[in-house]
Amino acid sequence: MRRSAFITLIAVLLLALPLSAQMKHPIVDDGTPVPIGSMVKLNALGQISACGDNDADVAGIVIAVMNEGGTDFYLLASSDVFPARLDGAVTAGDRLTTSASGALRTAVDGEMSVGWALEDGHATELRRAIISLDYPQAVDWDTLGAYADTNITNALFDTLGAYLDTNYTIDWDTLGAYLDTNYTGDNLGDHTATENLQMSGFWISNDGGDEGLFVDTDGNVGIGTDSPEFALDVDGGVMMRGDRYWGTDASGADSFWIYDDGDTTRFNSDNPIKIGNSSLIVETDGDVFASQALFIGTVPEGSTDDSVLVHDNTTDQVKKVAPGDIVDWDTLGAIYDSIGGMQFSGVSTIKVHKTDTLLNPTTNQWLPFKMSEGVAEESFGTAFTWPAIVGGSPDSTVILINEDGLYDFSGCVHFRNMAGSAMSNVKVLTRVIQITNSMADTVEARCGQREWIGNLEGNYVNSLSYRGTAYLEDGDLVQLQYRVSGTNANFAFLNDPAFDRRVSATILLQRIK
Repeated sequence: MRRSAFITLIAVLLLALPLSAQMKHPIVDDGTPVPIGSMVKLNALGQISACGDNDADVAGIVIAVMNEGGTDFYLLASSDVFPARLDGAVTAGDRLTTSASGALRTAVDGEMSVGWALEDGHATELRRAIISLDYPQAVDWDTLGAYADTNITNALFDTLGAYLDTNYTIDWDTLGAYLDTNYTGDNLGDHTATENLQMSGFWISNDGGDEGLFVDTDGNVGIGTDSPEFALDVDGGVMMRGDRYWGTDASGADSFWIYDDGDTTRFNSDNPIKIGNSSLIVETDGDVFASQALFIGTVPEGSTDDSVLVHDNTTDQVKKVAPGDIVDWDTLGAIYDSIGGMQFSGVSTIKVHKTDTLLNPTTNQWLPFKMSEGVAEESFGTAFTWPAIVGGSPDSTVILINEDGLYDFSGCVHFRNMAGSAMSNVKVLTRVIQITNSMADTVEARCGQREWIGNLEGNYVNSLSYRGTAYLEDGDLVQLQYRVSGTNANFAFLNDPAFDRRVSATILLQRIK
């Protein structure tokens, strides 16, 4: 409601009263201000002053402070004194309103009054009263559910005396009312709630949109969602800054703890992590051997076996243990060695041995055997030697890893252990050799191609000699052709008419250790 409209409404209501009810009295500059709503009387100079209850000289009630032509004056409301029927006793100075029966009674806060009692009244009769339009006073929220404020400038009432809003302001200096156009919202800051706050399905957000904090009818809190399925349901990322506990007590004894060191997350050992029926995968960038997963406690929880796997951090081992005791890992368990190699003992298990010696085997050029005249030669290429793996057991699978990529195993075809047994079920890749056999002894692999050098049919030798060591597999057959020149106790010769005086001899050379 604009100021001019409000003043017009007041004027119309005042004009409805007898003419004698409107009196103007100039305001003296040095006079004491008289509050609106005060009962006043006139002094000898015609000036108004406040008077007390039951004063016989009451001239009227101050209902406005106005200005006309640059002169400020009080506007008094008054009428002829008349008796009135009461609905209950009243006290001089009480604001009056009408009851359902039409009689007058004392008005309570928040009600529109129609006048004032000039004297104490009995239950059925009031002899002196002034009937006039009343400016409503601020109501008392403490007792009637209305806002308690003795400063009327922060409240506006409609024509029926109903409280509207503290963000509307009455300008009592000019006795007009105006709507504060700068009103942008209720100021809820710096307020203390004494009762529960009901959101009724609405959000707490920055811009009034459907985002932010939401509480459903079950008390579940949603951040970014209006359908929280748990006590706290966050639709988005969560950041925890600094060392923070997330647990059941303030000390963090049973908790999930995020350290503020940039790279460590720790879970309390008394409350292990359970990941359903899935596996736990620890993945890092770069070299797979660059990091590790440390478990303290039992892994996995709820195993159907009588034993579980635990990590012994003092010995860098993974052992299989029964409740209350450690089972011999040589027959049942697994072990991590001191530099990260992992071995599982037992039949049909894989043993991965990661050591500098295994990754970088010693090499030696295999020396070929040669004819005495140097016209025939068989070459075996390069030999690789791996030392024994401590703790190897029969029928285990050995994987030799060439991690550094320094050696090419693709040409390796001969494998033996130094105990004299050939290796079985060998699979050779460029950088990995897999052997099914015991690793209790040194393993050797000879890699390269076998080839004859020279024209054997056109060359003849009288004897066979070795330079160095001839490394041949058991059962290797070497066929030599040479001229017969006398008796040679080392070989038995077979006459072959097709080759004239030449004979063929098949010689079985046993492996020389």
